[in-house]
Amino acid sequence: MLAFLMQLAKADGPIQSDLAGLLDIEQPTLVRLLDGLERNGMIERRAAPGDRRARRVFLTPVARAQAEDILAFLAELRAGVLDGIEPGELEIALRVLSRMSENIVASRGAPR
Repeated sequence: MLAFLMQLAKADGPIQSDLAGLLDIEQPTLVRLLDGLERNGMIERRAAPGDRRARRVFLTPVARAQAEDILAFLAELRAGVLDGIEPGELEIALRVLSRMSENIVASRGAPR
């Protein structure tokens, strides 16, 4: 749910079906999540102009304030964690971690 709220904080008002794709979840799963968040006053759904079937999803002011606090905390945390690390070093580290992740995925399908 946190990833969902952070996605909305970055791009408020996405179309519901696009949001499912961004989060890599199925539509029925997204609808259940949205129903619960709407009941709790965290989001509101509005009709998309020009398309009667499409619904846009927006954070409520309460949820927006919470999301902004979390984003600010994450930015501060990231700055502290990356303090003193040169951009080139970070790029190399990310490439190594990406390759390690690919190796793990590949090894899952390898016969034993």
